[in-house]
Amino acid sequence: MSDGVLNMTDVNDVRIELPRFAAWALSMEWEIPQPLANMAETAAKASKPANKGGNLGAAERGTVQKLIAGFLAQGYSHDQISKPYAIAKEIQTALESAGLNLSDETIVSWIKQSAPLLTSAKNS
Repeated sequence: MSDGVLNMTDVNDVRIELPRFAAWALSMEWEIPQPLANMAETAAKASKPANKGGNLGAAERGTVQKLIAGFLAQGYSHDQISKPYAIAKEIQTALESAGLNLSDETIVSWIKQSAPLLTSAKNS
């Protein structure tokens, strides 16, 4: 064992990341040794993005809107995009299947902010 990874190469080449396992074990409400629990907490803190006050700058907001517009253009017709609540439920379900949570209101808000970029791109 080195660097917080258990590597069992002689048994189907399985790698277990101990901080990730520890986080899972804690989520299952298992009692685990404190050093292992500390690994989970340290990994969780390291994986969180730095908080910049919670507000996106204009350039960052524009980038996010372009990314969303690109995904909308690839997956939905103009008619579908004009009905953002139906799309929001589909996106929310996809996010939940990946273990991510986002309210449908938040998704609708981003769709509404991003959709006009598709119209302006067509007119250019």
